[in-house]
Amino acid sequence: MHRFARKRQQFASVVTKSAPFPAAGDRRRKAARRLDMTGTFAQRKRYESMPPFMQQQPGQTRDRTAAPGTILVVEDEVLIRLMITEYLREFGYTVLEARNGDEAAKLLDGEGSIDVVFSDVRMPGRIDGLALAKWIARNRPEIGVLLTSAYVAPADLADSGSAVSGLLRKPYTPGEVLSRIRDLTSAAA
Repeated sequence: MHRFARKRQQFASVVTKSAPFPAAGDRRRKAARRLDMTGTFAQRKRYESMPPFMQQQPGQTRDRTAAPGTILVVEDEVLIRLMITEYLREFGYTVLEARNGDEAAKLLDGEGSIDVVFSDVRMPGRIDGLALAKWIARNRPEIGVLLTSAYVAPADLADSGSAVSGLLRKPYTPGEVLSRIRDLTSAAA
């Protein structure tokens, strides 16, 4: 027997007895499962870590009975702002966006048809959410104001008086935001 053939045979017997690496078939099956995760498997599986509004299965429909209106979303976190604006648009609302209170004040000064302002309390810039709510109460009292924050000092909230129509604690679901906005728009009508 040729010396390389003997070495090859010894190597093959060692590999088959105790394989430290997964067999090629196992690697292919794992790769196929990973590929399938992006397609049909992911569509059938309901992930519990996702927010409830994202757990909708294909073919299900949502309640789209929201009265049309214009909402101004003021949020400095881009991903949160995008999620909420897209969700509200799905329910027929016209949505305007602002990154901070200064931008929101400019939009409110020029735009005449805003029904509700949904704003974070803590934002960069000269105007935070509470100051924006006070500005709206002075200049545009017909607009409902819904604020959101993980923490607001009770003294700050009491200082804003009747300028704030509601406070939604973070973390919230988009469904909670929609419900509170529906309440504000129906109260104004």
